[in-house]
Amino acid sequence: MAAMRDSVTPRRHVELVLVPIVAAIAMAFVVGAIMLHRDGTCPAAGWSNAVKVATHGNLDDVAAVTSCAGLGCVPQGPSFANRAKNGVGLLVDDGRGKFVLNVGMADPTSVTLRAFDSSGRVLAQQRYELNWTRVGGTQECGGPMVTDQLALAIP
Repeated sequence: MAAMRDSVTPRRHVELVLVPIVAAIAMAFVVGAIMLHRDGTCPAAGWSNAVKVATHGNLDDVAAVTSCAGLGCVPQGPSFANRAKNGVGLLVDDGRGKFVLNVGMADPTSVTLRAFDSSGRVLAQQRYELNWTRVGGTQECGGPMVTDQLALAIP
């Protein structure tokens, strides 16, 4: 019996002493990593992503260009789109046939554009897939992104 008790003792010693010590050290590293990560907070957000749109074709009749972001959306008419936000709205015209769609801090995967004449008739509509590239910030904290300029043909 005494021999059996001696052979069990080293194993119990490992289970009761060494395993908890190794576990405590591992937990200390995990907690330390979490605390360091928490202290590395992201800076205040202050960017806005935008999609540039160039129109070409019969530009004389274009009175407004509206948009909506996401799959299956339908851009609203100019009077409703004027009050919308975040990728759904009236695009800002630079006066030279180029428009800008401000999407805030979002990076939608697609956008649909509609061009209207002054009477509200749809002149053109097209859906685009967007491929964003980060130009600032980090994947973890976010940051400004850009996508290729879109071309909207007006017949």
